[in-house]
Amino acid sequence: RIAFPYMYNSRPRKVADPVYHYPTNLYIKAEDPDLPAFYFDPIIHPLSAFRAESSAAGAPPPGGRQLPLDEDPDFALPAGVEPIMATQPLQGELTAEAIALYWAPKPFNQRSGRTVRAMDVPLVQQWYREHCPGGYPVKVRVSYQKLLKNWVLNELHKKPAKAQSRRNLFRSFQATKFFQSTQLDWVEAGLQVCRQGYNMLNLLIHRKGLNYLHLDYNFNL
Repeated sequence: RIAFPYMYNSRPRKVADPVYHYPTNLYIKAEDPDLPAFYFDPIIHPLSAFRAESSAAGAPPPGGRQLPLDEDPDFALPAGVEPIMATQPLQGELTAEAIALYWAPKPFNQRSGRTVRAMDVPLVQQWYREHCPGGYPVKVRVSYQKLLKNWVLNELHKKPAKAQSRRNLFRSFQATKFFQSTQLDWVEAGLQVCRQGYNMLNLLIHRKGLNYLHLDYNFNL
């Protein structure tokens, strides 16, 4: 009822659907700059040993039927059939660089947005967040571990930003006991302020023990 509110609830109102599925990222950074933009990488699509052996022996693959290559030797495509966009090149000179720029870490993959200083851009953060190659020296691997531990510690202690909502100053004052709103006219409000000031000064005089002083309503001693 929570994951699928529109399916298992009756007339849900103002319910935002969360992201149900993220596509798997199959991008691998090419170490060799001479490789083409699109190539078959065995890391993503490894060929299973039993499938290679079964195909070499001529046995049908598990769960399927192997079709002979010469099942219909008379079938042939017409002479004018061509693939869609066969005249367009598959890749250009900058295709590999464009794909690498698209998958570059932030903010290098953005053309516009929030500007940051050059010294604040984390250049090596993407390096130590990946697995350190085993052929590197011990001190380099130790540096990878220290940087990764520091990054994890910062992520654990990072607090979410507080919402900076604009508050009405008069409403905040009205919620306290020191400020009040009234519908009185200015003369009546002035008289009440004068009377309260007279009471405060009179209490202060008696608090200090100056009982011989007399304060009138014109604030004359």
